[in-house]
Amino acid sequence: MTPMTAAPPRPLGPRPWWERRSFLAALILLSVVPLLYPPIPPLVDLFGHLGRYRVQLDVATSPWLSQYYGFHWAPIGNLGVDLLVEVLAPLLGLELSVKLIVLAIPL
Repeated sequence: MTPMTAAPPRPLGPRPWWERRSFLAALILLSVVPLLYPPIPPLVDLFGHLGRYRVQLDVATSPWLSQYYGFHWAPIGNLGVDLLVEVLAPLLGLELSVKLIVLAIPL
């Protein structure tokens, strides 16, 4: 049985291109490219979230929505996005707000 040895020391000098921060930053920025073009990002459950956000925003002012739906704040997994939608949607509109939030998630 051989004793455990430490990894050999890394030689001094410039790092390879794939280990540089600029390469990592480029990969992170590239991760949002597929979400830029479509007006509503093509995510499987996004339409359900959009519907919930619309109820969240308009249930107090819409007699039709309040007749069929209710909205109560609770500590759920999407609470952070719910709060951001609450702040951004009156300023930017629901769809643009959700798109910006979805773009920010990978970043």
